[in-house]
Amino acid sequence: MADSDVNIEVGNSKIPFENISNLVFHTGNIANWNRLRRQAAQSPDEELVESIKATLSSWLPTVNVEELAVGIILGKETVTACNRAYIQKIEDSERKQLKLSVKLFLTNWDPSVLKEAVSRTLCDLGVSQIDVLIIAFPDLGDEELTLEMMQPLWRAMEEMVENKILLFLGVSDLCKTKLEELFNWAKVKPNIDQWNLVSCCIMPQDLVDFAKIHDIQLLSHSDPKEILPADSLGKTLVSTCGENAGTRWLPEWVIRYAVIIRTRGVLQSKGFIVKAKKF
Repeated sequence: MADSDVNIEVGNSKIPFENISNLVFHTGNIANWNRLRRQAAQSPDEELVESIKATLSSWLPTVNVEELAVGIILGKETVTACNRAYIQKIEDSERKQLKLSVKLFLTNWDPSVLKEAVSRTLCDLGVSQIDVLIIAFPDLGDEELTLEMMQPLWRAMEEMVENKILLFLGVSDLCKTKLEELFNWAKVKPNIDQWNLVSCCIMPQDLVDFAKIHDIQLLSHSDPKEILPADSLGKTLVSTCGENAGTRWLPEWVIRYAVIIRTRGVLQSKGFIVKAKKF
């Protein structure tokens, strides 16, 4: 229960949300959760919100509030909300048999944010390489996406390919014209273009033709342009943690990862890692 200050009671103690600058949520493996309130035809954004709620509910009772408060006083800016029991690291002995595919949803164009999201994913899952990284560029509304906007982020991804941190690169919702511009400019070419079939049930023929010529895999998805709006995150924090806990949080990036058994095509684990920043 929250009091008039932004403090959330856990037992007889309180979490000082007003002093936290960054929040990271890691859901752990949700593929076999029975804790999610799964709905028929649940959308990706609904699944994400339910995953965050379940993560907070399992994390709050485990918090050592005194230790957390001391860390904040000493300058700790980021607090991670997760239940370690649900985070399934990838064992070295299994790595060759598993494919790690990641989709990164960004809300700004800063390459350092992209690098941070990738680094966090590698660390949390205990691996040194991601097999496929698909980037969803920030939602521009009515503004047109340009090659100049994409270039700094793509250069950061190419650098990670050169350093063997990433293996293959993909994009989301690039039309033929934008995909061709990126393809012609990039040193490391995109291997995948995800296309949202919710608004258009058939992929554009010019995109299909271009992808076929250049051996680009076209995949469908149903993700919204903005998978976690700030108001949605705020409401989620309020409903789980208390009235004032959800104020002034802006999602900075969302990672959705999937670990697939290569020989069988079976999903072994799936989860979200989210970073939000106080503004």
